[in-house]
Amino acid sequence: MKKRIIVTILAWIIGTAMLVGCGNGNDASVLTPEASNSSGTNVAIPEETPVTAATEAPKMTVPESATDDDFGRPPEDECIPDDWMGEEPTESTEVTTITPGEVEGIIVAQVDWRDLLLMSYTIFTVDPETNISQEINRFSFPNVTKYDTGINIRPAMGFNRFANLYDYFSNDYTKVAATKTDTSTGEIHAGWLDSVGNFYDVTEALNEQAQSDFDAPAQYYAVGFQDDIFIYVYHDGRQFDQYYGVAVDNVVPGASWQIDSSDKMIGADYDTWHWMNHYLLTDWLDDDHALVVDDRQEKCRIVTISTQTFEEYLPGESTHHNWSAVVSPNGDRVAFMSQPNAGTDINMYIASISGDNPTKFTPDFFIAQPPTTALPSSGAIYYYILEWR
Repeated sequence: MKKRIIVTILAWIIGTAMLVGCGNGNDASVLTPEASNSSGTNVAIPEETPVTAATEAPKMTVPESATDDDFGRPPEDECIPDDWMGEEPTESTEVTTITPGEVEGIIVAQVDWRDLLLMSYTIFTVDPETNISQEINRFSFPNVTKYDTGINIRPAMGFNRFANLYDYFSNDYTKVAATKTDTSTGEIHAGWLDSVGNFYDVTEALNEQAQSDFDAPAQYYAVGFQDDIFIYVYHDGRQFDQYYGVAVDNVVPGASWQIDSSDKMIGADYDTWHWMNHYLLTDWLDDDHALVVDDRQEKCRIVTISTQTFEEYLPGESTHHNWSAVVSPNGDRVAFMSQPNAGTDINMYIASISGDNPTKFTPDFFIAQPPTTALPSSGAIYYYILEWR
């Protein structure tokens, strides 16, 4: 009888030990999605258990009954255990920047030169459907007409073929072409300004400045931008005879190249345009047709390059100054600036590509100032439609 009792006790002890051993074996395993909290019980990971990159977070499912109030939170028995040692969530460091795709609508430049010592460019976008405008960027040029104060930074003026200043700005409107003059050394450098007023010196970045006090001063002038290319010109003291291009994101010594005068690039296509007699480009319709403006009378025309012929297409050219015409993205409409010959009100119009049915828009940033030429001069405010995206 005693033996039977002893055997029974021993059997109970051995069975209990085996169950405890199995439990310890489960605790020693690495936490996996299948072993995680599916029964609502937290499974602890012992301190001596190494956590590796293979450790995965428990899978969570969003119940159909989840609402916006609880942000789709799963039931408590499916939440991540409190003692889970997976990766901690990190905050997003993404920075929103202006990209060409984000700049849409009719893009207008306001050139303010009422202060002879301070010119500014302000870039706006106008929604053609709602007439709502929004400022994109602003650039300021201090001491633009004062050449005896050391360092002067001026807009890229006088070399461009676009009468609406389109090619003065980078494609995302974060840069404007500028020329820096150091009157103490005679050095003239090409580069660009950002909206904060910082000048990026392309001439120095390319190592094209004078290398010693006995070298002739560098004479490079900013021309503008075409897509992601910055254009500048070398001046030999008598004429501007050689144009260069360099990728905006690769301004390093040896990265620039000469631009052939037959290329349809900014300021370099004189072989194409020299016969136009004061007509300057404002937009392209196709490879053989362009919108141009007479810089003496503000008269817009469509020019056919192959035949060197001009076509009048906008209404009221005998009674209005019209300038800065650009074509819509789908090519069926044209936006242009207009002002009556006998008045000061400046308005923007949208018409069909043939000039029919013009609709007037007057954005809230317009200030009445009569233009005198298609390019800005001191003491006034000018407006140019740069493009239509």
